[in-house]
Amino acid sequence: MTPLNAQTATATATPAAKVTVIRLDAPVPCDGRLLAVPAGHYDWIRLLVAADDPAEVDEEVWLHYREGADPEWLRTTGPADGALRTARVPVPRRSELVGLRLPNRTGLTVHALDAVGPDRAAGLPNGA
Repeated sequence: MTPLNAQTATATATPAAKVTVIRLDAPVPCDGRLLAVPAGHYDWIRLLVAADDPAEVDEEVWLHYREGADPEWLRTTGPADGALRTARVPVPRRSELVGLRLPNRTGLTVHALDAVGPDRAAGLPNGA
């Protein structure tokens, strides 16, 4: 899988997956804000996060689709030294995703973000 990289707009991770980087100008605090996602069909959202608190990250996020929003969980465990951790948020709906509402947790920041989905050109099911 291609590493999270804010310098790459789109990269092919494997013949069956496509990674779309969501550019961030700076680390984004988790203060309940809504981040726009390039409209599309995805399997998961991958985040690189840091937390001031060494505890496990287990926070509710909201996935915003064209026709509504659903809750999901951002979960990760990792080193207790404030190092960056990777988290994956599943995108179970086969609808067009347009945004991600971050949790409201002081001391938690998002450093990189990308969306991973099937390569529609590969002729996979549910490809539109």
